[in-house]
Amino acid sequence: MSRSSKAPPLSARARLFPRRSMRTPLIALLALAAVAVFVFWGSRAAHNSPQPVRAPFAEHSHKSAHALLPDPGSPAVDPGHIVSLPADIDKRIDYLQAQLLDYLNGEEGMHESDPRLFGGSILNLASPFDAKGTWLLIFGHAKKLAAIGGYNRTDFLYLGRFARANLICYTILYDKKSLQQFLRPDNIRMERFIEELEQLVQRLTEIVYPWFSPTYSSIFEMQTQFKKTPIRAQDGIIFTTGNWHFELTLHAILTLRKVLKCTLPIEIHYGGPDDLDQEKIDAFKTLPDVTPVNTLDSFTSETSKFGGWSLKPFALLASKFARVIFIDADALFFQDPARLFDPGLTFRKYGQVFFHDRSLFRDDPVLWFKRLNPVWSRYAAKLRYMNGLSWHEMESGVVAVDKTRTGALHALMAVCVMNSKEERDGITYSKMHGDKETYWISWDLLRVPYLFVPVYGGTVGFMKPNATDSVCGGLFHTDENMKPLWWNGGVIANKHYNRDAEFMKFEYAAFDTDGDAVTWDWETETTPFCLKPKNSWEIIELSKNEKQMGQQYVKIYKDIKAIVEISDDTLN
Repeated sequence: MSRSSKAPPLSARARLFPRRSMRTPLIALLALAAVAVFVFWGSRAAHNSPQPVRAPFAEHSHKSAHALLPDPGSPAVDPGHIVSLPADIDKRIDYLQAQLLDYLNGEEGMHESDPRLFGGSILNLASPFDAKGTWLLIFGHAKKLAAIGGYNRTDFLYLGRFARANLICYTILYDKKSLQQFLRPDNIRMERFIEELEQLVQRLTEIVYPWFSPTYSSIFEMQTQFKKTPIRAQDGIIFTTGNWHFELTLHAILTLRKVLKCTLPIEIHYGGPDDLDQEKIDAFKTLPDVTPVNTLDSFTSETSKFGGWSLKPFALLASKFARVIFIDADALFFQDPARLFDPGLTFRKYGQVFFHDRSLFRDDPVLWFKRLNPVWSRYAAKLRYMNGLSWHEMESGVVAVDKTRTGALHALMAVCVMNSKEERDGITYSKMHGDKETYWISWDLLRVPYLFVPVYGGTVGFMKPNATDSVCGGLFHTDENMKPLWWNGGVIANKHYNRDAEFMKFEYAAFDTDGDAVTWDWETETTPFCLKPKNSWEIIELSKNEKQMGQQYVKIYKDIKAIVEISDDTLN
């Protein structure tokens, strides 16, 4: 899995473009780029021509919000200005916030069989949901949070409370204006109510996302900028790379342009000059519609402290693209990734696309998750992670996000928080492998509906020697229709041990539709992971076209390696 590197420097034989020998490999690279330009613009012209669900907080699952409020005669909640809160508000605020967010997401009146149901906290209530009473408590508690001015940054229980309060106030202020009159406290004029919402959003943003300014003055400014982006310029692809991943990133871009005829613009994000040399930046600029971006120019107070995987979510947020696909440097596709946007049903409905990782390790991080997110969604309750079936839930080698959508934008910002230095060093990376689980956890923490592509990570490559029931290769993913889409790991048998090792054979793929009872053989120095799926029909032979793609990808990689050899020869 790609990390924007602070990796150890390469040996002399492995360095790609040393300063003393830049001219010769750059000429070769320009030749590759020229081919890519021809294919890119030709294709663009052609394109433009005329287990059962467990109810969270079961003890409250059949109580209405009204039952959680103080007695109407109690002085705890003033019908106008909220002057005090119930003594146990901190024990109930997570549930109250979850209920109101489910209400704002349109779940009132839904039946439990409704496929749109995500949160489920206002399902089967004994009495109608008391939206205003719930809001008054949340509103008062939000003022309390704003007055506190901070929280333990490594306790994500409080991250959730602050971030949800911000999302609720923001949604009522900008997205659900029709509810303002209904939710306004009785003794507050509308003008004053709006002012208080604006002040709360500003203050809570400063507390939860202290790195946000001065890149943007407000979340609304950023979201408005994305919404105003012309439609044709909204969509794009980003990679994060450093010197160590330059070769893989270049390979991935050339496969997109030359083989898949992908015309989406591309940004290459890196973490300053120590992360990616100027020669390599200049080399990327020779490729069509590829723009290097120093991510440290955005959200600088935090991105300047990046390490490992942490730059990825910040790059997603900083990208000029409103609808953006992040791709790992070693991720390769069988289909144009633009298909994630259209005709992708998941993206159109939810404004995100997440892929499941392999079903691996039955360690139990569930208690930690349940503490930080005590009112987990009905959807999350079905995940392997929540049922002790796999420590790994999400593969973050490809992530798509629509930043014009309020929920997705706020959730992505929460991902950035979990990958910030204090948070990742203090808790995040001790509980998960890098950034990968922070995406769906943040979406769930903020109660933003999301959906995984419904097939678990598999393998693509070759049949295991002396076997007909296991496939060995890269980490493989299908699209929503179970057609081969992409894989992680590139074209080398095992890139972690030797980048000059044997190349992959692309003949078969195996996938997992069950998420349980599958067998994985661990990788070795010369062989990749192997999967024995539960069902024989989950092994498929690749089509003739897909096999040819694999061969083309190997050839392009060999061409790039030849440039490296030329570069190395000039040193001797």
